[in-house]
Parts: sequence; C-alpha cells; structure tokens
Amino acid sequence: MIYMIMQKNAAFLRTCSLLFAFISVSACVTTTSTYVAPSGPTTAKLQIKTDALQSHAYSISIFDDAVNCTNPKLVAVGQGSNSNLTTSLKTGALVTTRFVGAGNNKTCQILETFVPISGHTYQLYGKLDEQGCSVVVYDISNPNNPQVEQSLLRRQVKNQTCEPLSAAKRIVAVVKDNKPSMDDFVDLLPGK
Repeated sequence: MIYMIMQKNAAFLRTCSLLFAFISVSACVTTTSTYVAPSGPTTAKLQIKTDALQSHAYSISIFDDAVNCTNPKLVAVGQGSNSNLTTSLKTGALVTTRFVGAGNNKTCQILETFVPISGHTYQLYGKLDEQGCSVVVYDISNPNNPQVEQSLLRRQVKNQTCEPLSAAKRIVAVVKDNKPSMDDFVDLLPGK
C-alpha cells in the first residue's frame, strides 16, 4: 500500500517537473507572471474546463501580445479534470491562449487566437490523455446552443509556435475558406 502511494507521488512529481520544465523552455526561460483579469462592462467571461487523467498536469496562459504570442501571463495550473476555473477577458481585440500539457513523459502545447465579444461567455475546453492534447474555445453565451467560437484560429501547427495570423487555420468546421485574410484582423492590430 505504501509502495503504491509512493509510486503515485513519484509519477506526479515527474509529471509536474516535466510540465515546469516545458513551461520554462516554452517561455524562453523567463519568469511568467500571473494574468490580471480585466473588469468592467466591456469584458467577456472565460470558463476553463479540462478533461485529463489525474496523472496529467496542464497550464493555461494568455499572451499580452496576442499577435506575436509574447509575454505570457499564467491563468491556471492544474492536474486532472477541472471545471471550476473562471476569468474575464478584454473584448474587441485579439486574445491568444496557450494550453500546455504534460503526462507520461510527453508534453504538448496548443496556441489559439480569437476575438471575444463583450458580454459573451466562452469555454476553453482542454483534453489531455495518452494520445496527446486538444483545445477548443466554445461560445456558450446561449447554454442551450454552445458553438465553436467563430473567430477561433489555431496558431500552432507541427511544433511551430505562433504561426502568423495570415497562415493560421480556422477551427470552425462550417467555414469553407480555411485561409483567413489578414484583412479580417487589420483593425484589431496594435496602433490601428
């Protein structure tokens, strides 16, 4: 019995140290500060839900610079499944999230960008298992009809982090043109 507990604790410590090492490397070995949620009437709500094995750990960050995916701010770190995390987002501008997962000596990282709308509620759903990880952002403003967020773009393909907006792929399956134009986002870029 004690041996089994020690094995579980050792596996947990290995997973946590692997996640910490991956976060450090992916953040260019800089200290990641904590995300400060905006307040006020021009915000959107973000619920974070994870579906992960208890032995798997994850972190979620939001970048200060959504276009270039720089200066990540840590929103949450956890282990296993969770659905009790909530924060708020600025609206009317690009938001880029990063989901990092670790378990069984493997890591994964997914970056996604979207444009939150004031008063809406979104859910970042992250799944992490032996096969890898996946992340989707849903607009759950109408709880009876949740939808994949229409503006959602995948910013990482084949370990290439922060793919340019012009090359990013839309997540929404109903969109026929998977190559968005940079013109779609020009009014959201800094200085515009």
